[in-house]
Amino acid sequence: MKGLILKDLITLKSYGKSLLLIFALFLFLGLSSGSPLSGAMMVMPISIMAAYVTFSYDKLSNWDCYACTMPMKRSEIVIARYFVTIILSLLFFAASLLSYLFTAVIMQNFSEVYLLIPSYSVLFGLIMILISLILVLNYKFGPDKARIALILIFILPSIFTALITQSNVPMPVISESTIMLFCTIMPILGIAALLLSYLMAAKIYQHKEF
Repeated sequence: MKGLILKDLITLKSYGKSLLLIFALFLFLGLSSGSPLSGAMMVMPISIMAAYVTFSYDKLSNWDCYACTMPMKRSEIVIARYFVTIILSLLFFAASLLSYLFTAVIMQNFSEVYLLIPSYSVLFGLIMILISLILVLNYKFGPDKARIALILIFILPSIFTALITQSNVPMPVISESTIMLFCTIMPILGIAALLLSYLMAAKIYQHKEF
């Protein structure tokens, strides 16, 4: 399994080289928006894209046809991909956190520091849930058809937010205890979604023909 993880990391070495660029992007967005935390939130789309791009590389190289001839379980091939995706997400989270700290120091603005843990808890849960969906769809339909779901993940929230804003619907008042409960539950839901996603993906991959 270590070889499978290493293979994906080598394939995605361009992402590793881009970490400084990603960090700079987080930093720029934080400085330009006047909010150190807003730039750090960009970790979400970047992590989701990383979950998708590995499948595109595999399709171009016909990796699955070759992998299935090797003396290893198909479930090991799947779980290695999940480990790689989690590793990349954690790297992006680290870049995001560093960008927040740098931006906050440059701007001398630490007013959002109390939001850091709750925000990252919710982000982690959301990213794990969306990654779980992307991985299963890629194993089921392949990267070409899964690209549609990827586009919808980015577009639908924007459309929904715009509709809510234009409709002038009053937002419900949510208590602080409810918000904290939500922040606590989200990482648990994210991990549960990831485990369920792995079980589904392993079953799909087990019966898939290449």
